[in-house]
Amino acid sequence: MNDKKLSAVLYITPISPSLVGGGNIHCYSNLKALCEYPEIVVDYVGPPIVSNITDFKNLRILHARNYRVLDKLYAAFTMSATSLKGIFIELEKDIGKKYSLCFVEFSKAGFIFNTIGKETKTICCFHNVEADYSRINNRGTSRLATAYIRKSERLSLQLSDHVLVMHKDDLRRLVEIYHVYNNDKYYIHPVCYPNSLVLPLKLSEREKYVLIPGSLSEPFNSQGVITFIEKCWPALYKAGIQLVVAGRNPHEELRKKVKGKDITLIVNPESMTDIVRRARVVVVPDKYGLGMKLRVAEAMSYGVPVVGTKLGLRGYGDDISFGITVDSIEEMADPIKEIICNDDKASYFMLAARKEWENNYSYHQFRNRLHSWIKLWLDNN
Repeated sequence: MNDKKLSAVLYITPISPSLVGGGNIHCYSNLKALCEYPEIVVDYVGPPIVSNITDFKNLRILHARNYRVLDKLYAAFTMSATSLKGIFIELEKDIGKKYSLCFVEFSKAGFIFNTIGKETKTICCFHNVEADYSRINNRGTSRLATAYIRKSERLSLQLSDHVLVMHKDDLRRLVEIYHVYNNDKYYIHPVCYPNSLVLPLKLSEREKYVLIPGSLSEPFNSQGVITFIEKCWPALYKAGIQLVVAGRNPHEELRKKVKGKDITLIVNPESMTDIVRRARVVVVPDKYGLGMKLRVAEAMSYGVPVVGTKLGLRGYGDDISFGITVDSIEEMADPIKEIICNDDKASYFMLAARKEWENNYSYHQFRNRLHSWIKLWLDNN
């Protein structure tokens, strides 16, 4: 590889790109697509990339280390919304003007855009609306910390050259909060699920269970699951339908709720692939809508129909082809039974789910979209 012939891109992230966790997977997909763009080399800054990821081409680790206690203290002292600042200051003087493009994950690192020179095109990828996320997921988040988040998000919007948002609802919300009006600045950049060529199972190979996947430690996830168990599970249980709940670090309240109810709880599975593929329906009983739920795209990639609330399916369109949308969790039982008890309907949704993933939420489509923008950004730099 001859670096002299390549455009240099600086990639900065507060979380490690990996294939576990919605935000981590979005970072992984962005970084992989950047590294696969012809004639560029990518310099990485952030926490260490997990060791089992080896498919990044043209990637150089500029500065990567784990967070320290001092990083958190420094972030608080400097009124920063992320401990990433402690890593960034260790190299900011050496960045200079050598990058054609700077790509930043999340909107918490607004300080970066004050540092990067105007000669470098800057891109900020918003994973959600952080101002709303901090308000909803307020475990230990003080008003002061929320103010830091809003300040950083405003800086990211105002100072970056281009902003990637997951869908129009997030874009509308950002404009409502920060009043940054510039159509040329914004790009709609939905999630993808990088399914590694694992094909859907036939209907006859699937088990008669509905699956609720997700990060179960988050209150706004676990509360939806608890409501589903209270309001919908009795009717499904009577119909002979099994319920599987699988995900990371289930909240203690959720653990108590499933106990003694003939519900399978799978805690911190090494892989979700077989668990999702064998399900007849994936359920997204979310009470809050932020960003996009990657578990929806994951289900589609395996041809599994989805039943979700409008907030849970936020960003996937108003009239979905891959399942059924409901207004509230209390309405979920009948649509689930409708799919599981009707093989023709189940087969229709299975095919539609896989097709929707291939057309809109596969890594192939994700990469092609990002590559078309990279060309535009570099050509106009």
